[in-house]
Parts: sequence; C-alpha cells; structure tokens
Amino acid sequence: MDPQPEAQRRQPPLPMAHQRKLVTIRPITELRHLKGGQKRFDIATVRGGWNVVTRKGEWEVDELALYFEIDSFIPSKDGRFSWEDHGSMIEYQGEMGYHVRSKMYGKNISQGLILDIEQFPEVQEVLQGLLKELGPAEGTRKAQEMAFEEILGVKKWEIPVEAQGQVLGQAPPFFRRPGCERVQNLPELFTAKYLNAHFQVTEKVDGVSMTVYRVEKGSRWHASLPALPEGSMQEDETSRVGVASRTEDLDEKGDSAYWQAARQAGLPAKIHKLGPRNVAVQGELVGPTVRNNSLGFAPGEPHRFVVFQIYNIDAQRCMDPRKVVQLCEAHGLPHVPVVGRFRLREFAASLREMLTKADGVGFRGQTREGLVFKMCGDEFAFKVISNKWLLEQGE
Repeated sequence: MDPQPEAQRRQPPLPMAHQRKLVTIRPITELRHLKGGQKRFDIATVRGGWNVVTRKGEWEVDELALYFEIDSFIPSKDGRFSWEDHGSMIEYQGEMGYHVRSKMYGKNISQGLILDIEQFPEVQEVLQGLLKELGPAEGTRKAQEMAFEEILGVKKWEIPVEAQGQVLGQAPPFFRRPGCERVQNLPELFTAKYLNAHFQVTEKVDGVSMTVYRVEKGSRWHASLPALPEGSMQEDETSRVGVASRTEDLDEKGDSAYWQAARQAGLPAKIHKLGPRNVAVQGELVGPTVRNNSLGFAPGEPHRFVVFQIYNIDAQRCMDPRKVVQLCEAHGLPHVPVVGRFRLREFAASLREMLTKADGVGFRGQTREGLVFKMCGDEFAFKVISNKWLLEQGE
C-alpha cells in the first residue's frame, strides 16, 4: 500500500462541536429558606451558581442532585417525573413531555430542575461504580464531568426554524459548530488564570446559528461535500461556496432564509477576499420567522445575518476576535454589536455581578439575550444569558 502523502498526514483532525450537557450530577452548595407567601419553598444553589426553587426541607448542603438544565425536554413516558409539580406537558418533535424553563416564585428565579439521584438507577449505577473504582473524592469529581441526558432520553428543546429550504445533506464536518459554555458551568472562571485576561465582549443576539463557507476545489474539504444539483451556481472552476444551518448543508435554489440573508450581506462574493483559502464565516440568522422574533422584526422584513466568528478551516482554529472585527469593517460585513474589550476583573469579579451586567437593552431596542466573552489571543469563550430575557421569553 502506498504511504499516505506527507501533507495529508499532517492535517489536523476535524473539529469537535461544543456539546452542551443537559443532565449532570451537581452538589448543593447553598440553601436559602424563603419567607412570606413562599415559605413552603427553599432556593437550592447547585455547583455553577444555578438557583432552583424546591420544596422546603428536601435538600441539604453538599448533597448530590441530578440537575436538569433549562431547555431540557423530558419525555412524559418516564413516570419518575411529577408533572403536577413541574408544569404542564407540551408536544415536541411528535412526543409529549416537559420543557424545563426559567420560572419566577415571587421575586425569586428558578432555573432548572433537581431530582434525587436514587430515583434513577441507571445514573446511580454509574455513580456507585466510579466511587468504588476511584474512591469518594475522585469518583465524585469524575461523575460530575459526565452527561446523562442520552441514557435518560432527554433532548434539547429548540424552537423550530421556518424557511430552511432544500437540503443537500448534513452540515460540513470541517468547521466547528458554533457554541460556548454558560458562565454558570465554569467554576474556575473567577480565578487568576482568567481574571487578568483580556476579553472581547459582544451582545448575544437572539437568532439561530448559520455558517457561510468557502473551500477550494481539489482540497480534502471539498471532497467531503455532497454533490450539487445540475445547474448550481455555488461552484466555479476554483472554489465552492455554501450555506449551512446548524445541522444541514442548504441548496441555494431552495426557498431558504439562510441563503437570502447570506446574499443580503454580500457574503457569496466577499468571502473570497477574507484571506484564508478555506474559511467559514459564522453568525446569527435573525428575522421575523426566527425563534420568537424577540428582536421585533416586522412581518415580511428581510432576514439578516450578523457575524460573530470566522473559522480558518485549514488551521482548524477560530480567528482572534479582534481580527474578525477588522475584517468585517474592511469588507462591509455586519458584526454583532461589540460592547468593548476588558480585563475580566474590570468587567465583573463575581458570578452575581456578571449576571446583573448581562441585563440590558439590545441593538434593536429590545431586552438583550445576554453577552458573549471571547478571550483575545485564545479560543476560550463563554456566554452570560440575561435572566430578565429568559423570563420575558419563557425559557
């Protein structure tokens, strides 16, 4: 067998998508007893700073709980959940179940659901096995790194997007799926490692992620793409330009809001001038049919694309956020609103302060979804979702 060419051997592996953990084991770090009309309840804080309203006396500090993040969809066929306690059922993807969302109890916000691990033998078995194999401290730590949504049949609830259009195939595997961790899931954030680092802070825009990509013909990236229909204009003698939703590669000929927004921004032409031969421009699709239209677009108003990231496919790395802003300005591409550039300690020194500052007015005069922090000179990023926005949107 012929040896693999040197250049091909050196190419990096395909990127791993950020995978949000919906169901995790977390310790109770704090308990507060409510008063007045809410005296039947406690507020339990789990590791990461999430506050969950529970029945009084159900939990103790340091006790391990099974935590279900907001946007978890729990199938109703699992009889271990009390729907009377947790809310009415909804239908999602042809299945009835419970959508975990933020709720207010008086003036107190509850974000998620915690349940006794012993109710779930499949989780308890994993935990006990790790404790036996690794000991109490290391076994508990390892268990807290795991995600249990798959074995419990829990899905991520997402608002359907209209007008996606015709599909060529799955989204290309050679660029990273957009996404970053919530601040509550980063317990080491407010330490010396990050407090002195510089971050670009931008508004988190409430839309759905989309990617416009360019790859050269003859590259291994091009070879991995699905075939184009006859007469397609997505490809010329040198390169191919495509548009993808989070999960699918979209045909330019379909009635697609994604392609409409890409053309409106001029990206099919401008992407050739951005520098890297193989590149992906990533951002948010916004418009009247996207999610709950929290940005207040009028019916019939055109969909738009705003850039938040540029990915160098050959290097398998995101560009520095400062460079992304420069490229967008140079080529007339819309970029998500930049709040500023700060050392983390200058912006906020605690989770509570960070969450407070996430509230604010967005670029269209609406309550903003939150903020995104990207470390300058590094690919580390995280998001801070506004509690005010979560409550307004019922999420």
